[in-house]
Amino acid sequence: MIELDRLAGEPIDILVNGKLVARGEVIVIDENFGVRIIEMIDQTTAKNTK
Repeated sequence: MIELDRLAGEPIDILVNGKLVARGEVIVIDENFGVRIIEMIDQTTAKNTK
């Protein structure tokens, strides 16, 4: 289950357990909403930037 509070085409951050894992955009296909992943976040790099 994904909670969407954005419109189609808008960028989103994808979080798993509160951690940023990817960036994407909201898409609509045949009246169904989904997320297209644009960029996966390298977790080793993400840890070093905190």
